[in-house]
Amino acid sequence: PALVIHDRHDRAVPWHQGASFARGWPGARLYSTNGLGHRRILQDERVASLAAEFIAGRSSVADVAAPAMPNPSPLY
Repeated sequence: PALVIHDRHDRAVPWHQGASFARGWPGARLYSTNGLGHRRILQDERVASLAAEFIAGRSSVADVAAPAMPNPSPLY
């Protein structure tokens, strides 16, 4: 499992890169913040709490970024 936490106003690493990373990891979750930028995200209590809950397996913090394909995947 993976949880990507990325701020929409991150000037160091654009948000779309985090979203793309989450979409490329089957079953990954993406939690987007607003106004925290690149560094303040690490000091945010809500972000820290969500991350701890996710690591402990007690959270469905966000929607799956890209649903995993069934195995075997259907042919279209």
